[in-house]
Amino acid sequence: MTGTDDPLAAADLRGWALRLVRVLRRSGRALLVLQAACMVPAGVVAVPLARLDWPGLTAAGLLVGAAAAWAQAASVRLAVLDAAGRTTAVSAALVDARTAVPTLFGWSALTAVLTVVGLAFGVLPGLYVAAVTTAALPGAVVVERAGLPHAAGLANRRLGGTAARFAVGLFAAALYGAIVGTVVAAVPAPVDDAVRALAALPLTLAGTAFNVVTYAGLRRSADGARTADLAAELDPP
Repeated sequence: MTGTDDPLAAADLRGWALRLVRVLRRSGRALLVLQAACMVPAGVVAVPLARLDWPGLTAAGLLVGAAAAWAQAASVRLAVLDAAGRTTAVSAALVDARTAVPTLFGWSALTAVLTVVGLAFGVLPGLYVAAVTTAALPGAVVVERAGLPHAAGLANRRLGGTAARFAVGLFAAALYGAIVGTVVAAVPAPVDDAVRALAALPLTLAGTAFNVVTYAGLRRSADGARTADLAAELDPP
């Protein structure tokens, strides 16, 4: 399988964008069910917890963060296996991804802090951490059982391409957020909360496609790994 016909890895921006769309077409429905299965129960529990002052707010934040890490880990797994022709059930992806959740949660929490600090003391460092986190960290943790240093190494090999893809993703997310914000502002409470929650789901699906396709391209550049190789790494002998 060459770089031009690999279902995930792409050498240029056009191929990258096409593969994002293909991931959503191929796995979007299953990813939607998976994301909802993680985030809806967590949200139902977190909302009343958040009303209990700081202890409750902290517990709610940890709960939602853990649920998001589980959803992200399982989504990466499902999308890679689907792309490799190994269609997997949502329940199986959730079960098989559970061992990666603590690691992904920990690294994600650290990168969130680093991003905020980087943005506060210099915009570029914060953007760099955010780019590495979105482009390579989920794949590095779930597929390779690695962490932030390895993810940064992958991104640094193609820093220009990674930055360009991150810029496109950031612009699209900002535009979508502005549209959603306008709609939410026009909807009365408490319907606005429901609209805001539902509007987050398409963004998380697009985020998964971004994670998987960008990571696959970085791996292809770094060591020649194909989608089938990434799928095999998910379940080593």
